[in-house]
Amino acid sequence: MSKSDRSACIRQLCEAMDAEGPAALDEGDAQRLFAALIRLYASRREAHPDARPFGPGEVVSATDVAHATTGMLEAADMAVFELGMWQAIKRAT
Repeated sequence: MSKSDRSACIRQLCEAMDAEGPAALDEGDAQRLFAALIRLYASRREAHPDARPFGPGEVVSATDVAHATTGMLEAADMAVFELGMWQAIKRAT
């Protein structure tokens, strides 16, 4: 699949999610997509520490971020304190 085909699929998926909300994807598909996006963002962030997770004009509320972050921390069996320690270590290096 070409990059332009993937871009078209992403646009269609985003439009479906805007129109249908959580019903746009079943649970398993949403989990696979989320995991893939997290891995993609993490690798980009590692290569480019200033990489931003959201583009200009993307509306993601603090509540959305809190829900997602809490879920990820729980899934990784990681406490907020541990995240803070990891951030401190990354800043020091």
